[in-house]
Amino acid sequence: MRRELTTTELYHIIYSRCIKGDSQKEIKVFINNKYKRDYDKAYISRIIGRLIEGGYLLCFNPRSRVRSYVATKKPFLLKDVSLLSKMPSRKSQRLRGRCNIVQIQKSTFISDVVGPPKVLVKWDETRFLKNGVVQYQYSYPFENIGSITFVRTVSKKGKDSLLIILPRFLWEKENGDPRPFLRETADRAGTWLMHRFKMELVGLRVCQDPDFAQPLTDKKLISMAQKGTYTVNGFMIDSSSPDNIPEIESKDYFDLLELTEAPKRIRELEEIVNKLTVSIEKIDININNLSVKIDSLFMPVKKDSRLEEIERGVL
Repeated sequence: MRRELTTTELYHIIYSRCIKGDSQKEIKVFINNKYKRDYDKAYISRIIGRLIEGGYLLCFNPRSRVRSYVATKKPFLLKDVSLLSKMPSRKSQRLRGRCNIVQIQKSTFISDVVGPPKVLVKWDETRFLKNGVVQYQYSYPFENIGSITFVRTVSKKGKDSLLIILPRFLWEKENGDPRPFLRETADRAGTWLMHRFKMELVGLRVCQDPDFAQPLTDKKLISMAQKGTYTVNGFMIDSSSPDNIPEIESKDYFDLLELTEAPKRIRELEEIVNKLTVSIEKIDININNLSVKIDSLFMPVKKDSRLEEIERGVL
């Protein structure tokens, strides 16, 4: 006999079917055939999105029509369902949560290949360029990091190099400069590739500096970014894919922080100035009151007229 699913059961069934390799359509068919309620694909997709946002699932082929998922190292417990079910829509959550983070993209490192692979590599793609250069591309989905792409380039003269293209990262501001993390990630990815295919790499170095982006908070800038793309003194303002959130981009991480935090700092300074103004006004009032009291202490006391008559009579 079929029965209704609880929210906790539904989340855990979708989670377990995802890591088993089922697509959203297959999950929908499985649940609707076994249980009473008819869940639509959009509802299942929303739950999968929440599992990804919560850090329990990772999609390793986001550009594919049929997406596949892998479990992260973060355990999915019963108590986590109540938090996920109350999670706001992914778009509104991104707009709120990303105000304190910076997006890192297009970060690329390069190494020299001094020892070609000794284990057969099933390259995802092989390209033969007109100048005789051959490129081999291989991607691998790393847990809690995302898909890293390796591009090996071999020239006619025998020059052999490897590009390590990192995925997009969301970096919390409080963690400081992200460059050491990017280099460490590329180094670990290169080390993994060497051990996996028995090859030798040397001389890891930056090939392309990353782009740093942060959502805009000023209403006028948001309106402008939604109408087009603008570049001013190394900063680019646009509303581009994949999420179409109005952003400001720069190659300089610290310049970007200073620029994006300027409106907040100005508002904080305005609040401080307003508080100081009120305090100064109160101090002025207190000084005036105190001045009046001090003046009253030094004013000559007017004698009573009857006392003056008595004193004159005595004299």
